[in-house]
Amino acid sequence: MKFIYTLSIIMMVFGSVYAQNPPKGKTTTNTNTTTTKDPAAKTILDRVSTKYQSYTSLEVVFSLSITSKVDDLNESMKGNVWLKGQKYRVNTGDVEIICDNVKRWMILKGKQKEVQINFYEPDANNIESPSQLFTIYKNNYNYKLDGKETLDGKSMTRIQLIPANTKESPYTFIYLLVDDQDVIRKARIVGKDGVEYNWQIVTFTPNAKIDEGKFTFNAAQYPGYHIEDLTAE
Repeated sequence: MKFIYTLSIIMMVFGSVYAQNPPKGKTTTNTNTTTTKDPAAKTILDRVSTKYQSYTSLEVVFSLSITSKVDDLNESMKGNVWLKGQKYRVNTGDVEIICDNVKRWMILKGKQKEVQINFYEPDANNIESPSQLFTIYKNNYNYKLDGKETLDGKSMTRIQLIPANTKESPYTFIYLLVDDQDVIRKARIVGKDGVEYNWQIVTFTPNAKIDEGKFTFNAAQYPGYHIEDLTAE
């Protein structure tokens, strides 16, 4: 559940290291120099980012699978994401995350019945918000076109993102599938902890009408929950 807790896709909204052979070419200890910023990939990514930033809001229904051969992990879930500027809310049923761009409330349901409150402090090396899937390539990533892939019967452009600083990044690589409308339909995120996340859009509703209350935590809606406020320390 680590990805749901940090949303770092989603997130992406929704990021698992396979053993992979290092690419040939010159590299340094901390920096990956073998995959550069492919102009053709940048053109597509810029269009994706521009389109996303033109929306006043976004509502997404997504599916997420989390697997790890190391930990024998195989989980899948569906959920909803509401985005408005830097504010977001995620609901997977078992977990809710509310962020008003200042604080982030992580609500653990079921037997746990706990709310953890932290300051929202995004990190360029981590995917902390679903919105970062649309712009993450701008920060410390190299990228290139990686062919085509069929998703739900439609041909998608696959783009590979590799951290420029492999020592600092928690991810080995990220694959994005982009449709002909410049929408990211799927993200495959491979992290150094042996966990792989496959996040896919089921429905995508730009400029959705979302009340500001969606990004506000109301303790009265969670009676009996233990609230741990780490912002009060």
